[in-house]
Order: sequence, then C-alpha cells, then structure tokens
Amino acid sequence: MDCVRAEYGLNPDQTISVLNAGTRTFKLFGRTIFSRPASINGDATTPDPASPAELKVSFSQIDGIGGNEPNYYIVETDYDNYAVVFSCFDLPGLPVNIQFAWILTRDRGVAPANLNAIKSNLQAAGVRTRYFKSVNQADCPVV
Repeated sequence: MDCVRAEYGLNPDQTISVLNAGTRTFKLFGRTIFSRPASINGDATTPDPASPAELKVSFSQIDGIGGNEPNYYIVETDYDNYAVVFSCFDLPGLPVNIQFAWILTRDRGVAPANLNAIKSNLQAAGVRTRYFKSVNQADCPVV
C-alpha cells in the first residue's frame, strides 16, 4: 500500500479508535494496473491501566487473536515525532509465531533523526529490520 496513515481518537467509552488507511496499488511491469483507497477500522484498549504502552487492538473485519491480552506494544517513542510498535501472536493450533514492527511518524515521509539507533535497538531485541519496507508517501492526497 502507498500513502498509508494511521489515525487515532478517543471513543466515548474511553477506548481508542484506530483507522488504518492508504491506497492499494497493483503494478505490473512497473505500470499501475489499478489504484484504490483501502481502510480498516478498529479499537484499542489498555487491558492493564498500569501498563499504558501495552494495547489490545482489534479490527472490526478481523477476529481478535489472544482474547483480551495485549497484542501491540509501544516499545519506544519521543512523544512528538515517532513511536515504535511491536506485535506478535501465535497462530492457533500451529507452532507459528507471527511478528510485526512499525516505526510510525507524525509527519508523512519524514524519518526520525535517530532511525539508525531505532533499528539497532530493534535488532538487539531480535527484530529482523532487513525486512522493513518504507511506505511510499509521495503525491498522497491531503486528508
């Protein structure tokens, strides 16, 4: 996806609304075949108020995995420019563990000044950053 963005808000019940949106683009031999907006809505809670960096995130179109246990962990942030989020879960009935990590920034296309240090910290924790992909944020619609 291109032009990916995440928007967060506070719901009346004090849970956190989550909107992940972007443009799904399919290219063949370098030519765009189609491009269309795509999004998914969800909610996040903090199962343990004493651990506010541990969130349970569920998306309406996807059944939650892991009950009410946290599945998104904010592992690093400067509170103004970026946050690093880690998620992992076991596939039910299989000996498979799926892991994701994201480096989120407030401003589109602006990498944190300490990006190399962030990646080093993730690598030291066992995250394979060589699989990270930068999201194309060029020519994105203003929202």
